[in-house]
Amino acid sequence: MSIVRDADCSVTTRVPSIEVQDRQLRADIFLPRMEADGCRGLCIDVSRVHDFHGNAANPSQNGTLRHTDINLVLSHRAQEKIDKYRAGYAAQDMRRAFLPAVVSTSGRIHGDLLRLLYLLADNKTKRHFRDLDEAIDVDSEAYCWRRSGFFWRMRASLGLACAQATTLSSQVFGKGNPRSRAGRPSV
Repeated sequence: MSIVRDADCSVTTRVPSIEVQDRQLRADIFLPRMEADGCRGLCIDVSRVHDFHGNAANPSQNGTLRHTDINLVLSHRAQEKIDKYRAGYAAQDMRRAFLPAVVSTSGRIHGDLLRLLYLLADNKTKRHFRDLDEAIDVDSEAYCWRRSGFFWRMRASLGLACAQATTLSSQVFGKGNPRSRAGRPSV
């Protein structure tokens, strides 16, 4: 959320809920002032996927790719999210855009989220040139270099956050560590 705030966009976790098949659903993040496809507000649902097999029933699969096409894991999860949320948020009474923000545990980022990062980097670049009281020429080399720098920093920040979340979740939700030998009663 700090990446979004840093790009001069408001962001909140107070996301409008939708009803789908008699269930209340709610995305994770809401950008109320972002406009896309004639909708005011962008609802984002964040998801993390695993590129590689982990603790598989067949140990020979551990560490192998889940799909031969490495982008397929991201695309499948994004499509699941789109199928689950997009129609509800696009309904006439709601009129909100929806974006699946899918990252993998190996640091890969889905294309839709990369496009959002690019738009945020462009917003931040415009603000940068306004703050310097310089003319904003989006075709100039200086503008393109600055936007590129902001984009790559945002992408690196997201990658770092993903790596930290993956590490934390493996520590919190992983299999319990056996008690140390010092703490066990002798048999």
